Amino acid sequence: MIFAAATFFTALGAAAKPDWAGTSYAVLATDAACLIALVLLACNSSRYWPIWATGFQIVAVATHFASLWIPDIVPIAYQALLSFWSIPILGVMVAGTWLDMVQPDVMRSPGPATQKGKGP
Repeated sequence: MIFAAATFFTALGAAAKPDWAGTSYAVLATDAACLIALVLLACNSSRYWPIWATGFQIVAVATHFASLWIPDIVPIAYQALLSFWSIPILGVMVAGTWLDMVQPDVMRSPGPATQKGKGP
């Protein structure tokens, strides 16, 4: 749901400012909200892929701040840097989901010390 909402609101923000000359504040707000959602997901998840996705999203938000710092950034470079980080984010989500299907609840499975009659 996070990525679907981010895709929708990014498309709206990009349509509002299609030339990418300078910072796109609508896309910045969308990426910041997505970052907050990913941080909350990573803090409440026992999986590793949300941490990786959060890291990539931090770089995407940092790109917006770089465009604030350098207001005459080349528009194609700004758009390319923002678009690039969505691919690794989706890649780690797919890989993490696949690993969860292959190895479900590896961290939560009871070990030999927690089985009935063993351990303290």
